[in-house]
Amino acid sequence: MRAGAYAKLGQYDRALADHNESVKLSPKVAFPVSTRGGFYYDRGAYDEAMRDLDQTLRIDPKYTDALLNRGAIYLVRGDTARANADFAAAIRIDQSLLVNVRRKQLNIYWLRYLKEIQDERDYANWSGPPLEAYRNAPP
Repeated sequence: MRAGAYAKLGQYDRALADHNESVKLSPKVAFPVSTRGGFYYDRGAYDEAMRDLDQTLRIDPKYTDALLNRGAIYLVRGDTARANADFAAAIRIDQSLLVNVRRKQLNIYWLRYLKEIQDERDYANWSGPPLEAYRNAPP
């Protein structure tokens, strides 16, 4: 999709316009709706992403990209029960997604840890990878 090229070039307004046009042309097709949801997710616009991902899963309940991204949003928001339900559903559909799920979980845990460092302005004590983040990461 051209929207992806625009996003890679940092032309986010043009990318979003293309995503919107794709969804307008095919509102009942999971791919364009999920892709726009992923675009919002990547930019931290979680409410908009959640709306698109929910719509995607109404169209196709087995759309694994939507399950993974929605699960990640739930995890960011601290709703681990819903996150785990979406992740488990994605893994039931495709066992190979286990690695992607673990990567998302660890990345989100890592981002939370970095946010704590930033909030506490504890930069002086961080000279390398925070081992506690890995020790305390979900299994």
